[in-house]
Amino acid sequence: MASTRRTSLLAALAATAVLFALPSSAGANVYCVDVSGGDCTHLEPAGDLQGGLNDAAANAGPDTVRLGATTYPATSSAGFSYFSNTGPVSIIGSGQGTTTIAVQAPGAPPGSFTQFLGLNVFGSGAAGSSITDLTVSLPIPAGSSENQQYRGVQLQSGTISEVTVAGPTADPMGAFGIILNSGTLENSTVTLSRVGSPGTTGVANSNNGDDDISLVHNSITADTPVTYGNTGTGVATVSRSTLLPSSAGVRTLIGSTHVEDTIIDLGSFTNAVGISTGFSNPTAHVSASTADGVTIAGTGTGATGIRAFANDLNVVPTAGDIASATVASSILDQSLDVPIRRQADNNGAANVSTDYSNYNAMANVSTNGVNGGTGQITATNQTNFTPEFVGGGDFHLLSSSPLIDIGDPAHPAPGRLDIDGDTREILGEDGCGPRRDIGADEFDPPSPPAMLACPPETSIISGPSGPTLDSTPTFEFESSEASSTFMCMIDNGAFDDCTSPFTSALLLDGPHTFSVKAIDADLNEDPSPDSQSFTVDTVAPDTTILSGPTGPTSDTTPTFTFESTESPATFKCKIDSGLFFACPASGFTTGTLLDGPHTFEVEAIDAALNEDPSPDSQSFTVDTAAPDTTILSGPSGPTSDATPTFSFDSSEPGSTFQCSIDGAGFAACGSPFTTAALGDGAHSIAVKAIDSASNEDASPATRSFSIDATAPDTSVSGKAKVKTRKKKVRISWILGTTDPGATIECSLDGGGFVPCVSPFTAKLRRGAHTLVARARDALGNVDASPASFTTKVKRKRVRR
Repeated sequence: MASTRRTSLLAALAATAVLFALPSSAGANVYCVDVSGGDCTHLEPAGDLQGGLNDAAANAGPDTVRLGATTYPATSSAGFSYFSNTGPVSIIGSGQGTTTIAVQAPGAPPGSFTQFLGLNVFGSGAAGSSITDLTVSLPIPAGSSENQQYRGVQLQSGTISEVTVAGPTADPMGAFGIILNSGTLENSTVTLSRVGSPGTTGVANSNNGDDDISLVHNSITADTPVTYGNTGTGVATVSRSTLLPSSAGVRTLIGSTHVEDTIIDLGSFTNAVGISTGFSNPTAHVSASTADGVTIAGTGTGATGIRAFANDLNVVPTAGDIASATVASSILDQSLDVPIRRQADNNGAANVSTDYSNYNAMANVSTNGVNGGTGQITATNQTNFTPEFVGGGDFHLLSSSPLIDIGDPAHPAPGRLDIDGDTREILGEDGCGPRRDIGADEFDPPSPPAMLACPPETSIISGPSGPTLDSTPTFEFESSEASSTFMCMIDNGAFDDCTSPFTSALLLDGPHTFSVKAIDADLNEDPSPDSQSFTVDTVAPDTTILSGPTGPTSDTTPTFTFESTESPATFKCKIDSGLFFACPASGFTTGTLLDGPHTFEVEAIDAALNEDPSPDSQSFTVDTAAPDTTILSGPSGPTSDATPTFSFDSSEPGSTFQCSIDGAGFAACGSPFTTAALGDGAHSIAVKAIDSASNEDASPATRSFSIDATAPDTSVSGKAKVKTRKKKVRISWILGTTDPGATIECSLDGGGFVPCVSPFTAKLRRGAHTLVARARDALGNVDASPASFTTKVKRKRVRR
């Protein structure tokens, strides 16, 4: 529930930012609150932090707000806010513990859910905003209400550095130290109480896009120091940090996290987890985490180093969760009850793989539960030594630790920093087997061991070793030492830097030699480079088909002849999509072919094994079956059209047609086909298709129809005269037609024709009124000479 509220809040705040007025001026300004001089361009009233943020937001471009050495108490639950869609802001305090933003504590527990915020920054700009050199304090809640939640810093995008977030001692709805949607948190401290469910979160994101967040060299104490969920392609990276959780050090919900050179101290908390990968809800998700150079320790009951779970809450879902964890060069201390725990249920898949890592594999827990869960724990180069830490909460390795110089000889490259910022040296004990320490701490010996010259061995894996048509051949190679670089040479040129695979520059036809040597991380060169000789020959023969069918044929075993521009030559033939096979020098006859399109191909191969790169080909069609004809449209019953039109089709494209009317001889026709004028009565049409191989349809398609182009006659009768004393009188006419199935349309006194029935009645004034009627039969034939009748309405005189 807290995650949903967090996303909703940030979406609302982002929408609110759009409502801010456009800036009144442009250019970078420095707004100073409780500090003066230096680069200040605007002095704000004492203590008016919000005023400084508002002024900066109203000015276009990247601005700076500097804060003095004082405490800024939030006056509302919304805290201090910066919203701008025209530029980022840099908020700079006078130092951690010197400049403090105090989140407001409710005087009494709020009646509804309320978030109490410290600093909210939402600004535009590719580089994002920045917050540095200040402290945000979260208060002690007023009571045990379940309606309040504290948040220290919320940043849309940018950098947070040298910032401290501390408190509270308890918070039933959970506290968030920092919410960072995109950007970097570095050299900062988050210290929240560890109170249990729903718990406190040190750093989280609330985006569902593709944004990355990076946490570098931080100390984070919380129930869950880092939570990350991202439905896009973003990654949360945690490096060179110390995490002190009571629940999970890094929780990967949806998306990916990467933890490196980091210590996760679970203390004595029960069921705490170092890195948790997976998300339980009724929708399938993909979660992935990697740990490289990580130390995880904990003495609590049920303490777990790495957990990967895929257990959707669906009932037998069609597609379950996918959770994966990859562990490299890490220490999962023997104090942990369970070094690795993986669980897959409900068609989910959970997998954990480790390489060059130290833990007690016998204590791992791996289960595939109900409804088809899958997955496993895969370990390579796993060891199980007692790490020998300094002790007392210090998880640096002692110089006597058996984990010194037993790590991956190829990863990472020399120069990466450990948790203390020391360079990870790949030293090794004998110089010929360079290795790194494992875990977060790289022990730095005061006197590095003497490095013995131990050059790598180079091997060419693939590439031409004889004649080749490729004038820019490609070679693949490898070294006996995985961290090596390479130098390549063609013929008698100079060695130059290269990588595998290596593609040469354009070479002329003739003999050549490729040489390659490996250079290891200690700059030892292979004294005997591997080499491979080859010959470039790009002149290939050309092939020509001399005879054979090129169109439709009734021959199911056609014969082809062909020749090459080079002699002697051999040939390979192919029919359709089959494989090329050796065939005689000429006069090749195919096997029996089925009806349909076919292609014959032939290529010549000269004495140097150069194959014609463009085999000659010839397409033809075997057709022994007659087409089938289908009449698609045209009358199939009575019609009034004396010249009806028919359309038809053939089962074989490209066919021609012949038509016959009423049994007459067939004559060429095309679709659509319109007959000559036909008399009333029964008729028939027959159509046959003729394919490109002259196969005729033996059973032409036929259709019978009849023509009725005679319109019905119409009659109208009534009274010629009608006398009335009224202004209007009702007049009726009797209608008739020679076709009982016809309908009648009437026109009164020159009006438009409308459907009518007999008798036709109308209420009319004195005068002459004419009714015209015409009949229309079912085929649409209309009486061309409508019937009419005129009735005169006269005044009836009154006798006195």
